[in-house]
Amino acid sequence: DLDEHYFQVNNLIAVRDKTLFRREPQHIFKVLELWQQYSNLAGLAPETLRAWWQAVQKIDGRFYADPANRRRFVGFFRHGGGLTHLLRFLNLYGALSHYLPEWGKIVGLLQHDLFHVYPVDDHILTVLRNMRRLAMEQHVHELPFASSVMNAFDKKYLLYLAALFHDIAKGRGGDHAVQGVADARRFAADHFLPEEDGEMLCWLVENHLLMSMTAQKEDIQDPDVVARFCRRVGNTERLSALYLLTVADIRGTNPKIWNSWKAGLLENL
Repeated sequence: DLDEHYFQVNNLIAVRDKTLFRREPQHIFKVLELWQQYSNLAGLAPETLRAWWQAVQKIDGRFYADPANRRRFVGFFRHGGGLTHLLRFLNLYGALSHYLPEWGKIVGLLQHDLFHVYPVDDHILTVLRNMRRLAMEQHVHELPFASSVMNAFDKKYLLYLAALFHDIAKGRGGDHAVQGVADARRFAADHFLPEEDGEMLCWLVENHLLMSMTAQKEDIQDPDVVARFCRRVGNTERLSALYLLTVADIRGTNPKIWNSWKAGLLENL
């Protein structure tokens, strides 16, 4: 027994009453909250998954408007554990598109350039995975400097949300970094983020290309270049957050384009 509604079968969660998700839609996220709390669980048992998926198809504006659902959704990011698997699960079964309609516009969206090798949704989830790895002790050896910056950063959930929203406006025409700010601002207000956290999220989405472009396209030994960059960034908290998002983003674009030269440029900047 896990609680009054759920029990464990091997390493899977099973629901006692298959109609629960339909009768009480809050359990669509509540069962995932339970999954996140137990690191030994790998997902939902087949019949439970089928009942859950059928309920997901009914997600609408009323589900989104429920404050409990909003708190649980942002709670996935605050908890952090198993977040990559959880978001990939939500994407695979369409729950992410039902909950965030703007996400549905980028599922399977191909990027026709020389850099991105993944569809937009897969790229975003790969960036999220990279960000999570920077926070995990077993992966410190991969990027020691970035991991140390991540370890010192207090509000890691903001970095995970920034990864989720940084490219969410692609494919709409225009500057996706600017257009994504509106989505991030609405999300922050709807999900009860403190004002300063919402502003940080929006700033990261709008400026997620700033550090990459400065380090790789400009002379960072030029004092004027550095001064202009500093004015745009403003403080060390933003600098740390932008650096971490940039590292995760470049590494999530194409596994072959990250190298020690780029790592060194970003560290020096």
